[in-house]
Amino acid sequence: MENVNEAPVNISLTSASGQHSFPDNLAKVNENTKAGTTVGTLQALDHDEVQTLKYSLDDDAGGKFTVGSQVTCHNITNIPGVKTKCTAQLKVSGDLDYETSAAENILVRVTDNSGLFHVQPFKITILDVNDPPSNITLAGGDTAFIDENVNYGFVGELATTDEDINQTHSYSLINNGGWRFILRKNKIYSSFFANLDYETKSTYTIEVRSRDNGSPRLSFDKTFTIQVSC
Repeated sequence: MENVNEAPVNISLTSASGQHSFPDNLAKVNENTKAGTTVGTLQALDHDEVQTLKYSLDDDAGGKFTVGSQVTCHNITNIPGVKTKCTAQLKVSGDLDYETSAAENILVRVTDNSGLFHVQPFKITILDVNDPPSNITLAGGDTAFIDENVNYGFVGELATTDEDINQTHSYSLINNGGWRFILRKNKIYSSFFANLDYETKSTYTIEVRSRDNGSPRLSFDKTFTIQVSC
């Protein structure tokens, strides 16, 4: 009987060389992972021997994943009816954001020397990691106002923008405007001895750091302008 070429029969995704350990075909990877990071190893099987299988993605989740250029193929005898196994690494190639999507779907195609192919879908779970704060506002903006000659006067309340939900933030003053301003929890006041005088100096800058309570704790720094009003 003449041997007839057959299409590849299976594709699996293992955690080999990947960022995390996971059961076969249940891949997971951290959000914000850098492009080029290996998610896991794709493994394709073929009934025919001496095959060089090629990998491609019919669906790459909007450019978030790619298959590495190196494909390793060799003949095997430990799986009944299977003679060739080829492996390649699945890699991150775009932005992964848990808050936008907690899972991504890809469609992997493997093609043999004769153009026959097998296509298989995979779901990749995106794991949530702590994101840094992205912005701070003072009195709702970047500039706050206070009347001259007002010591320990309320300037404004600080608020932080953070992609992660259910997080709290602590504040510190990196630059207090020459001791003219102080911080009380999330509120900025003029100091007890500020003696702000519009005619002497009408504008001050302060720098605030907001640190989240995630793991690891991350922070964001921002400079604000405080305008003294006469």
